[in-house]
Amino acid sequence: MTQDTFSEFVAECIAALPRDMKTVLRVVDEPDLGDEDRAKAAGLLLYILSGANALPGLKGVMAYVDDAFLLRLVLQQVRGASPEALEAHIEAAPELFDDLDAHVDIIRSQLGTGLFALLEKTASTLSGVTYRGHTAKGCAASEDESTWLYDAVLEELTEKLDLDEDEVVRESKTIHDIIERTQLRTPGA
Repeated sequence: MTQDTFSEFVAECIAALPRDMKTVLRVVDEPDLGDEDRAKAAGLLLYILSGANALPGLKGVMAYVDDAFLLRLVLQQVRGASPEALEAHIEAAPELFDDLDAHVDIIRSQLGTGLFALLEKTASTLSGVTYRGHTAKGCAASEDESTWLYDAVLEELTEKLDLDEDEVVRESKTIHDIIERTQLRTPGA
């Protein structure tokens, strides 16, 4: 994959983040999905809301790149564990699910083993995330908590994730420099 093609992929992932977060909200409320997978999906949203970064050194628009990558990794894991439970979501969001495995493979190959391992480590802890006193497991199990999560995500989408498309494209062109710097600063990357 060329640098330009990967930059375009990154821009598309960031630009799709608001739409994809809405899909994850629906996954959190999927009654046929296991509690742990629902908590993992809720934890993903709490993680995004918190502004934390699995990949160090990300700023501005590029701070969302790890969120977009992590979202794809988590949905791949949840789909792998319960494909039948996600069937309706897969049909409702083909733009996200149809190329999910290929997207995760691109992310893995471009980040390299060490940085991808950071994403996997973060994904493995998501069901234990707490943000503003709300837990991932609580958001997955309680209707009141799920409603809070829904409202918090919608607020994030309207107040912070109204991204300028030109800025996303421009900043995405720096992804290779960012990955290279991050690999140099991150032990084991």
